[in-house]
Amino acid sequence: MRRPCLAGTLDKTYILYFTCIVKLSYECVCSFQLRARDHSVFRHPMEKEKHAASLGAYWRCLRDNPHYRNLWIADFIDNIGAWLNYVATLELVEEFSGGSGFAVTAVILIRFVPSLALSPVAGVIGDRCNRVNVLIVAALIDAVLVAALALVHSPSQAPMLYWLLAAQFTAIALQDPARKAIVPVLVPENQVC
Repeated sequence: MRRPCLAGTLDKTYILYFTCIVKLSYECVCSFQLRARDHSVFRHPMEKEKHAASLGAYWRCLRDNPHYRNLWIADFIDNIGAWLNYVATLELVEEFSGGSGFAVTAVILIRFVPSLALSPVAGVIGDRCNRVNVLIVAALIDAVLVAALALVHSPSQAPMLYWLLAAQFTAIALQDPARKAIVPVLVPENQVC
């Protein structure tokens, strides 16, 4: 007996289109809001003053730092789109493979191996290049790849799905260290937790 679809009655193609729109909105917020500030200065997070972090301090940080707030909103939207995309692709792979655990495991491995393998390289890229440009380029590549995922409709296109997912997660792996390293630039030292 077939298990119920994780995506409910929604067509997986529409979920992929929605994630593409979410990713593109992420690009708009990042590219227009973060360019206004100089990102060449790097302050090491360990140089900050010690203070107690609280929920109130976190909300004050979001309220008082518009560039960080824009990055936070963009990251929030991106995370929603990324998880919808991940669930939709897992369901699509399960449908294409007839419920094969091996196929689903391959997608999970494709999700995490680029992060593990590319973290050292991505960290160097995030430190040596303009972090905003790294974020924008990696996120645009991610958005194009998510749009390309919407073209996968049949089980015969499963290899293309795996290659697109590998490329997408590689772009995400290159983006993460730059996103984390830009926070000390956007937030004053006394507010970095």
